[in-house]
Amino acid sequence: MTVFDMGELTSHGGIHPRLRAADRLDPYWEGLWSSGSTASWVNVTTARMQEASGLARMPWHLRMDPGEAWEKWTSMRGWRERLEVLGLLGSWRTLSAQQLAAFAGNPTLARHPVATDAALILGLLDQGVFTSGLVRTRLNSTAKLLRPASGHVFTERVAPLLTYPEQVLVTGGRSWSGGGQFDRHNLLTAELGLRVAEFCEVGTVLGESMATVDDLAGRGIGKRPIEGRRSADALLVRGDGMRIAVELTASVTPYFTQKVENWAKLLAENSMASSGLTVLFVGAPKPDRDGERQFAKEMRRAVARAVRKYPGIPGRRAADRLGVAMWTDYFPGVGKVGSDFLTLQCWRPEGPKGAPWVKAGMLDFFDTPFEPLDGPAMEAVITNSASVASAPVWLRRGKGELALHEVALRQAGFEEIPTPVPRDRRHRGTFVPGQFRGPGKRAKVPPRLRNVPPA
Repeated sequence: MTVFDMGELTSHGGIHPRLRAADRLDPYWEGLWSSGSTASWVNVTTARMQEASGLARMPWHLRMDPGEAWEKWTSMRGWRERLEVLGLLGSWRTLSAQQLAAFAGNPTLARHPVATDAALILGLLDQGVFTSGLVRTRLNSTAKLLRPASGHVFTERVAPLLTYPEQVLVTGGRSWSGGGQFDRHNLLTAELGLRVAEFCEVGTVLGESMATVDDLAGRGIGKRPIEGRRSADALLVRGDGMRIAVELTASVTPYFTQKVENWAKLLAENSMASSGLTVLFVGAPKPDRDGERQFAKEMRRAVARAVRKYPGIPGRRAADRLGVAMWTDYFPGVGKVGSDFLTLQCWRPEGPKGAPWVKAGMLDFFDTPFEPLDGPAMEAVITNSASVASAPVWLRRGKGELALHEVALRQAGFEEIPTPVPRDRRHRGTFVPGQFRGPGKRAKVPPRLRNVPPA
C-alpha cells in the first residue's frame, strides 16, 4: 500500500480551499479523546445556570437575549445557510465546527457565526468542546462541537415557518430528532464521509438520517416499508447508484455481532441488482489501544459467522457485499492517506474454502460490479441529494433541485401554478405558463409562504 500526504492529493468536486481535510483537526490521531469518547456539552439552560452561580461566563458573542436571537436567526439574509446548518447536524448528529464549515462550504462557520450562536440561545443546538487536563478549550475555538438540541424548539417554532422544499432540505421529509449520542463515533463517521467526498469518485455522501434500512431495502427501492429506526452510520453512493452503507465501530461486542448478522440477513433477502446495497465495516479502536491486528481478526470472525448463517443465493450472496477495513488502513497517520482508501479497499469473505478473504475495492467497478434492474431509479438518489442538506455542498452543485412545489400543487388538485397571464402586455413576452417568477421588488406581499405539507 502506498501512503500519500493528504495535502498533495487532488480534491474532487470543488471543496473550499480553506476547508480541506489537510487543514482540519484529525479526530482520530491528534489526541482529542484523552478522556473517554464523549465531549463536554452545554445548552442554553445549563449555560445560564452556570453563569448565575459563578461557575462560568458567557462569551461575548453569546450575550444576546432570546428576542434578539430569534430576530437574528429568522432574518431572511442567510436564511438558507441557517437551514443547511440544521439539516447537516440533524443528519450527521455531531460535527466539529470545522466539519460543519466544510460540509456547508462556508469558512465562517468554523468560528462563531450568528447562525450557530443564535441557535444555541434559542435552544436549537448544543455546543461542546473536547476535554483535557492540560489544555483549556473554549466555545469559540476550532475544536468547538455542535449537535442538535433535544426539546421541541424546532418542531414548535421553526417548522411552522418552513415551506415544503425547506422542510425537505432540513429533514429529508422526516421527523426532527435532537439530543446527543456517541461523540467520537459521530465525528469519525463525518470525517470519513468528508474525506470520501473530497478524494474519491462518488455520486453523493449522506448522513445517518438518510441511510435507514427502509431507505435502502424498503420504501427507498419501491418495496414494502420496513418499520423501526435501524440505519447505517453513513451512506456512500457510487456514480452508478450502488449504495455503500458504512458502519464504524470502536469495539467488537455482542451488539456489533448482532448488527453484522442483521446486515447479512438483509443482503441475503435483497438482490444486488434490485437494491444495489453493500456494507462496509470500518474498525476504529483508539490509537493507543494494543492489539489492532486482533481487533481486525475479531471483526472478520463476526462477518464470517454472519455469512455462514445467512449465505444467500447467487445474486443475493452476502459474502460478495460485506467488507471489513481498518481506519489505519485508510489513514495511517496525521495528514496521511493510504492508497487503499481511494477505492475503499476492504477484505471480503468471498474466496474459496481455505482462503476465503479476498481484497476488493468497493468503489472499483471491476471488483464490485453492479448491473441494476433499473439504472435510472438507482441513480436518482444522486440527483435528489441536491434537495437535502445532508450531502456536502460541492456534491450538490450542478444538480438541479427537485421541483418540490409541484408535489404540494398536485396534492391540492392543481396540475400547474394557477397564475393568470399578466395584464400588462409589456410582460406578456416573458410569461411562460406553469412558471412562477415571483413578485416584483416593490410588491406589497409577504416575502415567504407558510407551509402546509402534503398529506
